[in-house]
Amino acid sequence: MRRRSSRGASLIEAAITVGVLAILALGTIEFGYAWRQSTVVEKTVQQSGRVVASVADQPMADYEALQTFRSFLGSSKNMSLDLLVVYRSTTADGAVPDQCLTTSVPGLCNRYEAADLNLPTSSFGSCTGTSRDRYWCPAGRERGRNPRPDYVGIYAQLQYSGITRSIPGGLTLERTAVYAIEPCASGLPGC
Repeated sequence: MRRRSSRGASLIEAAITVGVLAILALGTIEFGYAWRQSTVVEKTVQQSGRVVASVADQPMADYEALQTFRSFLGSSKNMSLDLLVVYRSTTADGAVPDQCLTTSVPGLCNRYEAADLNLPTSSFGSCTGTSRDRYWCPAGRERGRNPRPDYVGIYAQLQYSGITRSIPGGLTLERTAVYAIEPCASGLPGC
């Protein structure tokens, strides 16, 4: 009789141990993948910032930044864009202005959401009417050398839902990159 109860207790202990180990393994996999995705998001934000800084005063500057994110999201799993803000920064390490997190602000920022990634090029570039980039118009961005070019910031907020769905509510990833707009070089259009 004692042998049988001992075997039953061993089975219960083994089941509990296997369950705990499975949870730890899934958690390790999930957080490892989330860390990897956060690194990819960081690189995408940096790339978008470089794109806007290099074509800063060209009509399609913001559109090009959105297309960088669109290609990233097309190749990523379990990621969705909540918010992308292209904003004027006063310093090289400037944070996104609080008001830009809720709305676009004239002369300061253009706020975009996931649906804006699929807008046609005609929705950008005119800086008038319903143009999505009309609040901080690319044509008004300072590219001159005197006194100095503007700083352009990219802020992105994304949701990571996870591959195993073991993170309740998923994770919110927020990243920012700020670059000085590349000064106008002699011989370039508009310089």
